[in-house]
Amino acid sequence: MQGAMRIISSLNNDIWSFNPQSRIIAVARSGLALSQVLTLLLTPAPYLYSVPILGQPSTGQCTRALENVSLFCIASELSDEVVQVLMIIGLIVVISGFLPRFTSILHLWLSYSFAHTVALPDGGDTVLVFTTFFLVFVSLPDNRLWHWSQGHSRSTARFGAWQGISWAAHWALRIQVAYIYLHSALAKLSVENWSEGSALYYIVRGEFFGTANFLQSFVFFLTSVPIVALTLSWGTMIMEGVIAGTLLSRRPIVQTAGFVACVLLHVGIIMFIGIWSFALAMVFPS
Repeated sequence: MQGAMRIISSLNNDIWSFNPQSRIIAVARSGLALSQVLTLLLTPAPYLYSVPILGQPSTGQCTRALENVSLFCIASELSDEVVQVLMIIGLIVVISGFLPRFTSILHLWLSYSFAHTVALPDGGDTVLVFTTFFLVFVSLPDNRLWHWSQGHSRSTARFGAWQGISWAAHWALRIQVAYIYLHSALAKLSVENWSEGSALYYIVRGEFFGTANFLQSFVFFLTSVPIVALTLSWGTMIMEGVIAGTLLSRRPIVQTAGFVACVLLHVGIIMFIGIWSFALAMVFPS
């Protein structure tokens, strides 16, 4: 009985020590929105939405209920370029930190709209949908005007159950991101190129994703050295497993170490493969 009471007491303390008004959450929310704005600004609309796949139109068909809530379906009479501008404006509002409890819902809607319509997804768009989904619940107790303003440790007490929902959502997000890293690491083990250490040699020379031109000679040289290619391939899998473990830790120093490892991994992904939008989508939830 006493053991159960200690567990309940520890859980209660953990719930109320969680701060949904943390500046870290503010940076993550704005960082995710900024990564989306950069994607929209730096990529022409036809390259995002109008690329035919197997000869068929790639844009959303707006035939089902969930599809119809997409911004692209609601504003179907407008051009993709105009809708893209509207998305950018909405994301700038999210970046500003204005009314985070409500703009978190806007962020989810815009993320879903983009993921539903983009022609050539890179995985980051899906990550952004579930991340912004959980952030809606994380933000429930956040009654500030701006998420950059200083929060108060007891300002959430009057919201009662919302604090518990916020805490649970933040853990659900951490578990989901940890699963992605762990699944990615374990799945690679069953792929021959990864297990034998030659995966990065072929990936950086791929047709669709690859190293930026100014780094190409250096990266091609590195990955042509067998021991380096082996180290980078196995190092990627090991680092993914380590990041997954740190995301489930409650110790701040371990979480910080995991975040540093995550940044290093995705800087490498940007340099070697070039999918920076996916990299940013994974760094900020971590």
